[in-house]
Parts: sequence; C-alpha cells; structure tokens
Amino acid sequence: MEGNEHADEEAKKAITEGSSNTRDLPTILRKTLPRSKSAAKWTHNEKLKHLAQKNWQKSKRFDRMKKMDPTTPSNKYINLVTKLPRKLASILSQLRTGHAPLAKHLHRIGKTNSPICPACLQSEETVHHFMLHCPAHQAARQTLRNSTGGRNIDVTKIFTSPKTLCALFKYVAETGRFHNTFGDLPEIAEEERNERAGR
Repeated sequence: MEGNEHADEEAKKAITEGSSNTRDLPTILRKTLPRSKSAAKWTHNEKLKHLAQKNWQKSKRFDRMKKMDPTTPSNKYINLVTKLPRKLASILSQLRTGHAPLAKHLHRIGKTNSPICPACLQSEETVHHFMLHCPAHQAARQTLRNSTGGRNIDVTKIFTSPKTLCALFKYVAETGRFHNTFGDLPEIAEEERNERAGR
C-alpha cells in the first residue's frame, strides 16, 4: 500500500515538474496527439487522402478523368467494380481511361497502322466514336438507349452508374468489337443485375 502511494507521488511529480517546455520540443511533438489508436489511424488516412487528391489534381490525366468521373479518386469506382468479373472490370476501366482496344489507342501504341474505325471507315475510333457515333453499331446503340431510358446516351453516367453497367456490357458484347481481346463476355448474374438496378 505504501509502495503504491509512493508510485502515485512520483507520477504526479513527473507530470507537473518533469514535462518539457512545449517550445523546447521539435515541431512534430508540439501537436496534440490523438487519444486513441483508431483516431490516429483515421487522422493518418485523412492526410493520405488529402495528399493523394493534391497529387492527382497535378496529374496530366486529371482533366480527362474529371470529366468522366468527378469523384475520382474515391472508393466509388472500387465499389462499382468489386463484384464484376475481371473481364468486365477491365473493359470498364479501359473505356473510362481511353485505353480500350480501339483503333485510335492501338495506333497510338503502335499496334495498328491506322486510327480509323475498322467498322465504319469514317472516323478515328475513339471511345466517344465507339459509344456514340459509329454507324456500324447503330442497332446495338438503340438497344443501349432503350435500356438506359433516354434519347441521348450520357457516357459519364453509363461508365459510373451501377444501374447502367449491364446495358453497357450488353452493348459491348453486341458490337463484338472487343471479342478478339476479351473473347466472350460473362453476363452479370441475375441477382447482381437486380441489385445494381436497385430492385
């Protein structure tokens, strides 16, 4: 009992007399530390997110991706592709970044002789052309319009909304444009389709 009282006295002394003057400490030690492990982890993760956002905004690709998905970087995309089969997640990522196996990109990386669309031979085959303008894919595009409930196709919405992914992958499959690269595309399971549609 007497030992405990002595220990308490020494602890009080250390707190009141033994503490360093805050001004004498290095800057990093002057800040108040979080009081729990989870608070420290949260604070660290928030700093990392902020740093990642700043670095992303300085990137050459920021302007293009901001148009496609203004929330990037975020967990939204991860949640979007988590339950997708790998082939479909890969296609979605390639379409969103413009690095899909379409003539313009393939020409840029030296895999084809021409950036012209092999389906219509009228324009460079970009993601925009493939999704919105190629006359060779008009029937598949009409199905896509009907499935997404609009006269106009909103590419940003189609590439970022869980409700439109099934229609997007059906369009890609109907055009047959990625068959050489990806083979037959898997269908999203019925329960997944209903979940994505919010039913």
